[in-house]
Amino acid sequence: ISTCLYVAFTRAGKNLIIWSKKGQKGTMSELLANTLPVVALKEGLDWEEDCYEQGELCPSEEEKAKTSTNKLTQKPDKLPVHMESMRHEIEFRQSNRSADFIQGIEEEESDDRFIHRGRMLHTLFSAIETAEDIDPAIERLIFEGVIASSEKAEEIREVARKAFSSPEIQNWYSGEWTLFNECAIIYKEKGVLQTRRPDRVMMKDGQVVVVDFKFGKENLQYNKQVKGYMQLLTKMGYKNITGYLWYVDEELIVKVK
Repeated sequence: ISTCLYVAFTRAGKNLIIWSKKGQKGTMSELLANTLPVVALKEGLDWEEDCYEQGELCPSEEEKAKTSTNKLTQKPDKLPVHMESMRHEIEFRQSNRSADFIQGIEEEESDDRFIHRGRMLHTLFSAIETAEDIDPAIERLIFEGVIASSEKAEEIREVARKAFSSPEIQNWYSGEWTLFNECAIIYKEKGVLQTRRPDRVMMKDGQVVVVDFKFGKENLQYNKQVKGYMQLLTKMGYKNITGYLWYVDEELIVKVK
């Protein structure tokens, strides 16, 4: 019996509650009834025949579910998903030469300077979908380190503002067209897959407009390039296609025939 009592008294985790009937001779009840008054007296407590309390009740906490680290036994959780389209990202494959786009070039490297400037402006114009995108696109260039000073940023901003002052350009960048910026056209030539990537293709009300930006002087070779884009779009089933070369620095728009 004493072993049973020991086990019962030592296994309680937080609270131990005991009750029994009175007048149980030769039982644990009689042992407790004789022992508890002595314990209460030693602790300076008032003894009540019916009840002996020591300490405070400790409430039980809710057990937290254990998370298994075994991925094979884990249950999938539902998570909310938010979908949105992202604007054209500006990429520079040689970011360590970013400052070369528009500054820091020696006089004997002036040809390279214009090449880098044209490349940078081409990247900028490719990232612009509507006229409202000009300033954010320039800020992105500054963030990427391609535009290295506020003076250069203002210079580039002025180039863009001047270029977009033309009514025809404003129409193209009005946001009213379905736009394909630098989207690849894939086709086969003599059994070999080829790709062509016009700078800007716009569609609206059955019209298709192809535009290529140029940042140098007018060159008839570029006409052939745009004609190629137009022929590929014709093979794809599109009609009423017009093509243009936009010489930004020359403030010139040439219709390709």
